[in-house]
Parts: sequence; C-alpha cells; structure tokens
Amino acid sequence: MYPTLVERSATLVIRQALGAKATATGAPIDPVYAAETNAPKLLAIAGTFCGLATLLVLLRTYCRVFMIRSPGMDDYTMWGGLAFALANMGCFIGKEPYGMGRHFSTITQAEYKEYRHIQYFQSQTFVMALGFVKISTAFLLLRLAPQKKYRYFLWGMIIFMILFSLACMGTLIFNCWPVNGAWDPAVRKVAKCYSPATFTSIGLFNTSMNVITDVIFATIPIPLIWNLQMNRRAKIALGGILSLGYFACIAGIIKGVKQSNSRKAKDSTFHEEVQIWGFIHVSVGIIAACCPTLKPLFTRILGSTTRYYGTNDSTGNQYGSRSRNHMNTFASKRKTGTYELESQLATKNGDIEPTAYDVRIGANDDASGRSSRGSQERILPEKQGRGIVLTTEVVVRGHEK
Repeated sequence: MYPTLVERSATLVIRQALGAKATATGAPIDPVYAAETNAPKLLAIAGTFCGLATLLVLLRTYCRVFMIRSPGMDDYTMWGGLAFALANMGCFIGKEPYGMGRHFSTITQAEYKEYRHIQYFQSQTFVMALGFVKISTAFLLLRLAPQKKYRYFLWGMIIFMILFSLACMGTLIFNCWPVNGAWDPAVRKVAKCYSPATFTSIGLFNTSMNVITDVIFATIPIPLIWNLQMNRRAKIALGGILSLGYFACIAGIIKGVKQSNSRKAKDSTFHEEVQIWGFIHVSVGIIAACCPTLKPLFTRILGSTTRYYGTNDSTGNQYGSRSRNHMNTFASKRKTGTYELESQLATKNGDIEPTAYDVRIGANDDASGRSSRGSQERILPEKQGRGIVLTTEVVVRGHEK
C-alpha cells in the first residue's frame, strides 16, 4: 500500500546526498510545500466518524443495560469492535508527528521508520475492529432468526468471520520475518518478506471478502423480517434500518479502489486514502449495527414529549396529564371499543366527586415504529427467546359529566 522501505531508503540516500533542502531530483524544496500538511483534515474526518460511532455505541449500551436490562453477545462484541476502532484512531494521532499528512518527499528516513511502525499496528486494529463489528451484526440478526436454516447460516458466518479475521491478522503480522522487517529498513535487507505485488494482492482479496460479507449482512435482514408477525410498514421501516450496512459496502468498495491504485500513488502519506476509507468503513459499520437497537430510547423520548405537551380535544380537555388523586374506578365497555371509567376522586375537604374517563387500548403500529394508539415493540434478547415484544399503553382522557 505504501512504497517499500528499499525504495524509500534509496530516495532518502539521494536526497541526503543532495542536501537537506533538496528533493530526490536535486531541485530545492519549496518551504511552502515542505510546510504544507493535510493532517488536520485527516484527523477531522477520522475524528468525526469516530465520535459518531462512539456515541451510537454508548446510546446502544444505555438502551440494552439500563432500559431493557438485557445485554447480549451482540453488545459485548460491539464493545470489542469499538475498542479496536478507538485504537485505530489513536494510530492516526500517533502517526501525525512522523509524517502523516505531509508530502512524501519531505519526510526523513527516521520519521518514515516510525510512521511504518505505527502503520504496522494500525492495519491490525482495522482487521480486528471490522471482524468484531460483523460478528456483532450476526449475533443481532440471531435475535430475529425464527427458522433453523437462518440460524445455522448466521452461526456459519460467525465462524467464518472468526477464521477469516485470524487469517488476515496472520498475513499482517508475519508479512516479514523477523517481523520488525516490516518497518525497519536495516532489518528488511536480511528479512524474508512478501513482495509488494503479493502483499497488495492479499490486501485486495481481503477487502473483496469484506465487501461480500457486508452485502450478505445487509441483505439477510430482508427475508428475516418479512417472516415476522408485523404489519408491512413496520417491516419496511425495520428492514431499512437493518440494511444500513449497504453504506458500509460503499465505503469498502471505495477503499478497495484506492488500495488497487496505492502502488502508483506518489504522495501516499499526504492523502492517506486507504487508511481513511478503511476507518470510515469500520465506523459506518458500527453506526449501522447500532441504529436498530436504539428504538426503546427514541420511543421513550417521543413518549415523554407527548406526555409533556399533551393533546387537546375539541372541548378543551387535555390528554396525557396525570392525576395525583387516589381513585376507586368502575369500568364499563362501550360499543366503540373504548372503556368508560367511573372514578370517585377524593378532594382536599374529603368530599367525593364523580368523574368520567375514556380509556383507549390498542396496538396498531404506524410507520414510525410507534403505535398510533401508544404501543411499542422491542427485539427480544437471545436468552428470552426470539421475536418482538409488544407493549400496549393505556391512554386516559378525563372529562366532566
């Protein structure tokens, strides 16, 4: 993906022979060109996606741990994916003093050695982060899988991703022997390493497999959700959220294109395209895998807003308000499908005032995922079974007789 250390060493020897302020061609280095840096832009892009991914994982954790109190393997593996993504972000920050964002010809040999050393570990954090995210996605889909054939397939994908990630790690760790030949030009002269063409081909194969698995994980929710007992609008909404992984596919494809052209790049340290698109790939995967788990949070927020503002009917009576009065209630069903509650409220002076209430009970979902009559669903955790839990809320309207 980057010029080999032998090529880089030869360039630096020529540059040093011509003087500290000369390029490999012998032309003086323009001070403005030498001072130019793309690092702030690179760090801003990576930092933005890192921040969004971290926020989504934290919100997911709040929903699973504190709201529905049922974290599962999909949450644990997602935490692992975020940990490696943060380590990858740390590598971006660590490479900045050693040439990331600067023009290739202005970096010294000592700086480039440290740059490659950090790069060596950054590529490994990328593989681990992406592997954990996809395994987390598979565990999430297992919560929805009612049929054995889907469950067997998803377990097969989990096993495949574990083995594939380990194989990728092996090619990255042992692309040179001794391993420090990957970043130390002195050791590389006697080390056994993959040729640049072979290493690039292995990288493109790994990227292709990642894109294929992205497509699989983004597509498989469609048949899974279609078989659930939900209305069509709810199925489309949930399927659309679970299929956000297609955006990760796009990022992976762009990364592959940049990777295929990396050997021809003359200023790879300035643009850092392969690593940036790789990080976007991981971050978008985290975001896409976390969005379906946030419905309880949005339902609570929207429900709180409705209760706070209320809804007025034509007579001026307000919905959503709560009474602190203690009541004895008697119910009778009307023909309209609602229930009329006759309540006796105790006032401050001890008198009893009869009051009538209309109670609406229903579970008819709208396209937003929240019931038009106040119901909501959430995905069951794996240990409690598979499917959707339907929770029905009761809306009480008070009026004077």
